[in-house]
Amino acid sequence: MEISLNKNLFDTSNYYIIDKNFDSDYNDVYSKVERFKALIERTFDSETKRNFKRNISTLYIKKANKLQNEKANAEYSADSNTIFIKRDSGLTVYHELWHAASASKVGYIGFEKNRKYRGLNEGYTDLMTKRYFDDGTHVPHYKIEFYFCLMIESIISKSIMERLYLKADVDSLINEFSKYLDHEKVIKVFELLDIICNEAFGGKDISSKDAKHAIKQLYIYLVEAFAKKTYIEYRENKITKELAGKLIKNFLDKWEITVIGYGEDINFTNDKIKAKLIKNNLYNIEKKIC
Repeated sequence: MEISLNKNLFDTSNYYIIDKNFDSDYNDVYSKVERFKALIERTFDSETKRNFKRNISTLYIKKANKLQNEKANAEYSADSNTIFIKRDSGLTVYHELWHAASASKVGYIGFEKNRKYRGLNEGYTDLMTKRYFDDGTHVPHYKIEFYFCLMIESIISKSIMERLYLKADVDSLINEFSKYLDHEKVIKVFELLDIICNEAFGGKDISSKDAKHAIKQLYIYLVEAFAKKTYIEYRENKITKELAGKLIKNFLDKWEITVIGYGEDINFTNDKIKAKLIKNNLYNIEKKIC
């Protein structure tokens, strides 16, 4: 017999399937699926986990010797609702389970929409995997995308990002993000993340000219968005001028240290970013926030 059925502990009328060819790894895969299910059930509300509840009932986890992307350890197919695993390296199963949990009926997977915004989606999937299942040793596979998704989340908020991710609602994310950055720039942010993702998985050097330019431009856009959000909060009397200045400085200092290092000529400084923000007149709190 090739496959084994396992009852869903939360709804005994639903089943997921794990390929028997996992052999000695079968129990490990099984325990990870059960751990993932338990986390989703206790963490998210019914509306947010709707995609998960639908997909887990027919999910097939299959052992694969070869994948479409030779550099990948695993892949999720929304068309067949199947996770193909070539090699389970630590948190691979969890990463793919997030894809399955966030796949909608209309073909969106998390923040990926009609094969667009894959960089955003993979980066945020790594973020969710590390946040909920890391033992402190996991290094994100989509490392640069992961860091930029953390930056975006610090602007939008964790609760909104997680909810929209699991609902596969990137359109609402774009609308939310557009409160702090022009709509065209928001789309550009997501497209730049795709450039980084495609460079890495296209077998090219991530320090290529295109990738380095994308990283630098992403940083500038996200600083702009955070500055505008901070300015709005100041104008609405939610924070003081002094706190606004501190928040922007901390944002600049924290993320510049993280991002610099991916390419020899990505060495812009906070002073340059500050000068650009002031020149563009993004905010004007008596010209003292920056």
